[in-house]
Amino acid sequence: MKTEEIYEETNDFVINSINEIINVQIIIDTDKLISDFETPSVDDESPIAIDHNYMYVVVSTPNETIGHESNINLKLSAEVGDIIRFNTISEYNNMDNSVLLCEVKKVKGANVFGRFKSKFFNKISIEAAIGESPLPPVFVKRAFWFYESSVKKIGKETFSLKFALYVRRRGQQDPILWGYYICNQVIVVRGLSAIHE
Repeated sequence: MKTEEIYEETNDFVINSINEIINVQIIIDTDKLISDFETPSVDDESPIAIDHNYMYVVVSTPNETIGHESNINLKLSAEVGDIIRFNTISEYNNMDNSVLLCEVKKVKGANVFGRFKSKFFNKISIEAAIGESPLPPVFVKRAFWFYESSVKKIGKETFSLKFALYVRRRGQQDPILWGYYICNQVIVVRGLSAIHE
């Protein structure tokens, strides 16, 4: 039987990938940052170094929530080829104070990941309906953005995560830049077999 005859009989050609997408959402405590650092840096080349007391990290895949981390070591169980995505958001859901991840850069360690690149996608999502009830939701096109890379091998690598903090002031329509911050993040990637060890 010829190849084209197979396609005609099956109609649909489905490709299943064993690789997963690992989402790393970093929630930044912007009020604490503003309170603790009265003189912020507005120079993106000289960000203020902070520790992990200002952030809470949630790690998940499309199938499950892997866990959460509040310390410097982020441990992931993954395979070569898996995709990892980083994004940041404020405790205000970026409505008042907003944060924007602007760099993920290697500091030291093994070359566990490829170079992180900025990715941008448009997808249909939901918004609450206007009125007393949010239901039924309204379907709208939204932009989704993150830094993305893929797992090249098992090991440990340290990255610097740089982000910009924007604040909203009364009487001003647009948010204004408050400052730039940077924090080191250690990522440990273990093979899936390590789960059972």
